[in-house]
Amino acid sequence: MESAPRRSMLDHIRNTAGSKTVERSAILADLKATHIVTRFDDLIDAELELMLAHIMSGNADEGYAVAVVGKSGAGKSTIVKRRLDANPSLQPFKDEYDNMIGACLRVRTPPGCTAKSLGLAILRHAGNPVADTRSDPYIWDQVVTTMMRKQTYILYLDEFQHALHAPNQKGVDYLANIVKGAMQDLRWPLWMILSGVPDMLTFIERDPFKQMKRRAPVVSIDELSDSPDDGNDDNDDNDIDFMGDVLEHLTRACRLDLAVPLSREFLRRLLHAGIWRLGMTIQIIKMAIERSLWDEKSGGKLVYRHFVEAYQRISNCDEYTNVFTSERWFEIIREVNEDGTLTTTVSGR
Repeated sequence: MESAPRRSMLDHIRNTAGSKTVERSAILADLKATHIVTRFDDLIDAELELMLAHIMSGNADEGYAVAVVGKSGAGKSTIVKRRLDANPSLQPFKDEYDNMIGACLRVRTPPGCTAKSLGLAILRHAGNPVADTRSDPYIWDQVVTTMMRKQTYILYLDEFQHALHAPNQKGVDYLANIVKGAMQDLRWPLWMILSGVPDMLTFIERDPFKQMKRRAPVVSIDELSDSPDDGNDDNDDNDIDFMGDVLEHLTRACRLDLAVPLSREFLRRLLHAGIWRLGMTIQIIKMAIERSLWDEKSGGKLVYRHFVEAYQRISNCDEYTNVFTSERWFEIIREVNEDGTLTTTVSGR
């Protein structure tokens, strides 16, 4: 008797979900795949091209790090990943032995990481896990050896501010020396991209010889700005008009009709809701789009109440502290939690 063909859990869900869920899933996939071009793209592309040029030259005895910094919700992780995805030289491929290899390995820095836990995380992502009973020098020797074996030159460490919360037994200085040593390893010097909040830069400053600072150019993902309105309707060289373009672009990608007038007050509310940070503002737009997709009464339109609901969901606020319903919305000030939501406490009221 022949056995039934194997199916994955996703196959099972797709085959049993309702048609509306399947349709909405496809739209959400399109939304995720939609790329927003930012003014930071060229900056990161330039650093990647320079790094690759150094690697190809064969003249570099040691690697260096590029630090991409921005406040929580600035969108730095998404921007870096998009630029890595867009660079043809950094796409994985199969070698002559049918092994999948790639020039860049991406790792999320573990919270409160030590030199050991960071090294173990890198090895797990590289497909070469080792026992956590091994010593730090052995683990990091394996990191370099594994990267060399896989011909991986660049290590991308996201959320690198977690390195600042290392236990005091060895601490940040010790980890800084470990990372610096990996970039200076004569067998296979590593090149690094470190992304995190601005506090991450204190990690680089901890190097007493300032060698890390010399090797770490910084790309800052700045907050968006509220450019003064000069009264010229043809002037779109500011972040308010840019966010209007982003909103229209994402709405079209989801095959929805935008039924919200893009007045300057609305766009300022939207940017204020996203605390003037690109990533958080786009997240609110995407959550509003989700509300529209599941709102059968809206008739395929993205309307104002979807932004009200999206902000309520991400901040757990009431109508009096909702940026989209409060008359004094500009006094509502929140921050970003570790989980990416907005704080429920409000200042400025």
